[in-house]
Amino acid sequence: AAVCGGVTEGSACAQIVQQSSQVWVDARSHVKKFVFRVRVREWIPFSKVTLEWEDDDLVLDNMYDAQPVDGYDGGGTMTVELGPAPSERGQFLMMGTGTNNFHPKITCE
Repeated sequence: AAVCGGVTEGSACAQIVQQSSQVWVDARSHVKKFVFRVRVREWIPFSKVTLEWEDDDLVLDNMYDAQPVDGYDGGGTMTVELGPAPSERGQFLMMGTGTNNFHPKITCE
């Protein structure tokens, strides 16, 4: 399994596509919200991608074209398994609360 991480943007195994993603803070609850479109450089069905937000506590509301591995119980690290055929080529979508950070550490296996 190829592992890539700690590399510069552009050569990373996956990255959040900022122009297709959104972050905001809910005016009433003051909760950080996100919609992240994540582009995977080499989409291999059922391979795993780990996203690590060090100091954030994510709550996942929805995910499309990938799914959390072994469920997901919060915290700043999430490992997902890629689906067989993404609706947007080489990309999955995740929505939830807990971060506004576009730059998690991302590793692939």
